[in-house]
Amino acid sequence: MTKFKYVYLIFLFTLFNSSHAFGDSMFDFLKIYMASEFSGTLTDGGQPLSGIQVKRFVSDGTDSKEKEQETHTDKDGNFHFAEVTGHSPSKFLPFEMRFHSKIVINYNNELIKVFSTTKSNTSKGGEFSNMDSDYNVLPVNLNFNCELTNSDDVLKEANGEYFGICRIIK
Repeated sequence: MTKFKYVYLIFLFTLFNSSHAFGDSMFDFLKIYMASEFSGTLTDGGQPLSGIQVKRFVSDGTDSKEKEQETHTDKDGNFHFAEVTGHSPSKFLPFEMRFHSKIVINYNNELIKVFSTTKSNTSKGGEFSNMDSDYNVLPVNLNFNCELTNSDDVLKEANGEYFGICRIIK
């Protein structure tokens, strides 16, 4: 009986860590998008800020699962974050999942929050998305201009809102 338990555990471990030919997990149907890919340009008075540390924090509302990404602006003030994903069977349950994202910069030894939003779906690109008649998410491109002289505003975009000095580029 004990041998069977070990064989079963090895089987489950292999199953959960297996990959297909394209490198995707066989459990990708459980994949959730906590935060979409995000690109921005950081400026001050219209002038690009280079070499600035930029961090993004993403959480599911519980402090135990906060994910952090860090980058620096290039010579033109550009920065980029990859999407943040996870896996959860709860995406199929009848309740709304919420993911909180905030982006901060370290400028002149001061932490400045430049962007924050709450995403209430698990779809790729779903932060400010609309849905078509079949309830498929129609994503909005997350490309922003973050100007330090902008006021901190609450801005609405499609089906969502965000707070900060960044403005979406259409």
